[in-house]
Amino acid sequence: MPNGDQITIRQLLNMTSGLSTGFLLIAENVEKLEVGCTEEDVLAAGASLPPVVMPGAMWSYSNYGYDLLGRVVEVITGLDASAAIQQRIAEPLGLRRTLLPTSGNGLSAPFTHGYGTGGVASTQAPGVASDDVTALHQSCVGASGGMVSTLSDLRVWSRALATGALLRRAVWREAKRDLLPYAFPDDYNGPGRWRQGLGFVESGGFIGKEGSFPGYESVTMYSPSRRTTIEVVATKQGNAITPTRMFQALAMDVFGRNIGFGLTPAQAMAPTYTIE
Repeated sequence: MPNGDQITIRQLLNMTSGLSTGFLLIAENVEKLEVGCTEEDVLAAGASLPPVVMPGAMWSYSNYGYDLLGRVVEVITGLDASAAIQQRIAEPLGLRRTLLPTSGNGLSAPFTHGYGTGGVASTQAPGVASDDVTALHQSCVGASGGMVSTLSDLRVWSRALATGALLRRAVWREAKRDLLPYAFPDDYNGPGRWRQGLGFVESGGFIGKEGSFPGYESVTMYSPSRRTTIEVVATKQGNAITPTRMFQALAMDVFGRNIGFGLTPAQAMAPTYTIE
């Protein structure tokens, strides 16, 4: 991998590795979403792309970094990433419909269909009814975004994530140390305040994670002080108002605008994000 002798696990977790986004940046890989991929395909694609910046220089989101972390889990545990997630997270928390698929889309009935790809694997306008991308293979994103879950499972997981319930106290303290302010260059999160921890994001005292895959977008955030989970799941990608900003608007509606997000409700709900 590029700069592999310099990048630390911490840098992979807090998005300062300097690595590229990875697999879907390569045009011919987009077509593989319809037939499936191997872990070797995904890792080789990321390794073939030049780094964005040097390790530690700045925050730069990298799906490839998460793919590598999945491989680290496999090397350390001796299990594939899917099995490790079941053994160490899903089963202890009682998550019945949460998994990392190893083939297909991993969905079991009942499930919602996803529409629109923002230009990924589609020549149609994003989000039209005929643009059903539910059958795309999650194996092509793997550890960087292939998870399948439900609203009820996400609620349980979000509390465990935001309180460090599955971690040793020293590990959780380390995960919360030196949170990094960040912003996506495409304005995905809008003008509000967001900070990056080790494998999670934080805004206004809420801790969680956002994610997207063609046809689906979501954010799940839990506030330990308010004992509140807010989840936003959209079955369309892309959205002019992203789930991250919908979450902030909902939280301000419940708890007031001075929650610490660094934006107003009107700014949170202003449609500005577009995918070319």
